[in-house]
Amino acid sequence: MSKAMHIPVPQEVLTAAAVGALVAAVALAAWLRGRRRAALLRALVDHSGDAIVILGADGRIDTPLGAVQEVLGRRPETLRGARLEDLVHPDDTDTVRALRSTAPPREAALRLRHAGGFWLPVHAGVADLRDDRAVRGLVLRLRDATEQRELESQLRERALHDPLTGLPNRALFLDRIEQALQRAGRDDGLVSVAFVDLDDFKAINDTLGHAAGDELLVGVAERLRASLRGMDTAARLGGDEFAVLLQGLPEHSEAVRVAERLLAALSEPHELGGQPRHALPSIGVSIGGDGATAEDLMRQADAAMYAAKRAGKGRYELYARTHGDVSHAARRDDAEPVPGWFLRSEEQREEVLALLDAPLQPLLAPVVDLRSGRLAGHEALPHLPAADDRPPAAWLAQARRCGVGPRLEGEILRAALALAGRPDGTFLAVNLPAYAVDADEVQAALPADLAGIVVEVDESSLLAAGGALEGSLAALRRRGARLSVDGAGAGYAGLRMLMRLRPDLVKLDRALVQAVAEDLAAQTLVESFVRLARNVRAEVCADGVETAEDLQVLARLDVRYAQGRAVGPPTETWSSSRIAPPVVAARRAPGTGAPVRRASTAPPRRATTPSRRSSR
Repeated sequence: MSKAMHIPVPQEVLTAAAVGALVAAVALAAWLRGRRRAALLRALVDHSGDAIVILGADGRIDTPLGAVQEVLGRRPETLRGARLEDLVHPDDTDTVRALRSTAPPREAALRLRHAGGFWLPVHAGVADLRDDRAVRGLVLRLRDATEQRELESQLRERALHDPLTGLPNRALFLDRIEQALQRAGRDDGLVSVAFVDLDDFKAINDTLGHAAGDELLVGVAERLRASLRGMDTAARLGGDEFAVLLQGLPEHSEAVRVAERLLAALSEPHELGGQPRHALPSIGVSIGGDGATAEDLMRQADAAMYAAKRAGKGRYELYARTHGDVSHAARRDDAEPVPGWFLRSEEQREEVLALLDAPLQPLLAPVVDLRSGRLAGHEALPHLPAADDRPPAAWLAQARRCGVGPRLEGEILRAALALAGRPDGTFLAVNLPAYAVDADEVQAALPADLAGIVVEVDESSLLAAGGALEGSLAALRRRGARLSVDGAGAGYAGLRMLMRLRPDLVKLDRALVQAVAEDLAAQTLVESFVRLARNVRAEVCADGVETAEDLQVLARLDVRYAQGRAVGPPTETWSSSRIAPPVVAARRAPGTGAPVRRASTAPPRRATTPSRRSSR
């Protein structure tokens, strides 16, 4: 038997072979990882829901990826080589040119021709990778923006009109006053504003319920419309406050005649609950003069209205400057303006300061987690026991006019934070107007550690402040506070603000929530806000929920928190509210898209309660 020949192999060769094998193995592993990574990235792109296109230097689409067919209705290969300018709406070609500039925007709104023949609104996220050797182009992430545009359109209408009465709201009313004053500067005619406040509305609302209160407010709106000319404007400012704009008046006395007509119309009883009920108005009238602004007329009419209240209600007062800065009031039974009651700014200031000597006892509104049914927290509502003749919002507005608003806000905040015994694991939400966030009095009332505190800022005041408050709010969050945007859904402009601020909580406007079980359009809007909040990693709270049915529908729409009559009324003590298990169990699984029920043919009940800062 022959023996195998043993040929010695030099060590250097063995080492080289081992190293080569190792290098090959590493290279193979890297190749496999690269393929897996590429496959993973491709899967993520394909399932992102966005169409992704790479725009070459010549303005043509080089590489279409992702959900091109789902978004644009086109097969990806049909887009390769197409010029983007040929696909967009003619009015959007300037936007395309801006995208191809040396400094393109990070996002853009476009309208692209869909395969179905219509213009599809898309949101384009932009990444400039023209200097990247692997890409050498502009990467556009295209997302269908139809739902957002529809939401903005609906909110635009809601932003300018009161949802209950259909009257213009404060924002639209102020704009119309400014326009009327501009016209008055060019033409003959006077401009007048009348404030109307219902003296007995709270009593009717408390005794007969919110449905009767709604009916009364709608009836008042109808009477206002019927009492005015076509060129005049009636508006609802909130709660039981209305306003009227009169323009083109030939003389001052015409404003008095209109006030008398309004007083007569609104003093007639309203049929509520099968019986006549009176809700007498207090009316304040101001007349524009040289250099008057919309805010001037509003402030003067407001002051005259409170003069009417103090003079006995069910009457009107005229704000007139007949002798320099001397203010006079005219009553309905006076032919000429005569000296009457009027609180000057210093007197108003002393009236507010007197409140600070009395206890400020906040009311606590329970907030419930709809997923568990357990108490999640409380909202502290301002309550001024020593001044029940006017709602808190009226006192806060007067305090701001007199320059002591931050001081009153600070004391209300201090009283809320001083409450002891808050249930473990719950939060306390406090309201801060945007103008007072940075005030020394408010900052002094806030502790260094804000864990467990939710700072609520109204959407409208945030919009008025612009971006000036973003740094201050971020500082509060660094101290442990959570940020809530209150009244979301009242204005379409707030959508971009929500995306920028990325709050922890989005509190829906009451007008969007009340009677949601009967309002299919409101359900759709609530669903849209839930998805929007999810995109910014925020939770949604429904405020002003009045019925168990509304509560159940909101739970199915995946709203996280709720407060209102269906949860529990505001009290002076901490609550232990819990929702019945069937309501919580009925919550719809996230991601389902159909509205929860068909809307009733009955007209939806709408919110009449003003902002929580002016509880009835």
